[in-house]
Amino acid sequence: MGSQKKMEYFTKEFWFLLTGIFVVLEVVLGFTIVCLFAALSCFTVGIMVTFGSAPNTIQQLAYFFGFTFLWTILAYKPLVNLVKKAPKDSYSNIIGGIAEVTEENLIFGKVGNVKWSGTIFKAMLAIDAEEKEILVGKNVTIVAVKENIFIVK
Repeated sequence: MGSQKKMEYFTKEFWFLLTGIFVVLEVVLGFTIVCLFAALSCFTVGIMVTFGSAPNTIQQLAYFFGFTFLWTILAYKPLVNLVKKAPKDSYSNIIGGIAEVTEENLIFGKVGNVKWSGTIFKAMLAIDAEEKEILVGKNVTIVAVKENIFIVK
């Protein structure tokens, strides 16, 4: 059968790939911070494996969980404070803007699409909108943003 080398540890590539997966999950799940700490830990363990400081699987997993705990202790509060300091009115550059109805007519009570600044966004008609249906190609004014949906008239 020949001699096969038994893998006794995860490779540095594994840890760096896992770092990327956790970063993607962080973005997809909406910046939960949890995956960020796991990504930092995977990156740290990947560097340790690269330099031979974590020679076996048990040590690597122990370092991973230990660094996840450490990163959480060190970075959680500063990140929360950073989020709290974010401007409350972060949509001020959008509200009052003009968008174009795209893809299908915008009907009151249904989510449709508008194009603003070259990008397609979800949109709904405001409760007090004069028209209950706006045709594709017509312009609307953005009056609010709620849960990443433009409220338009």
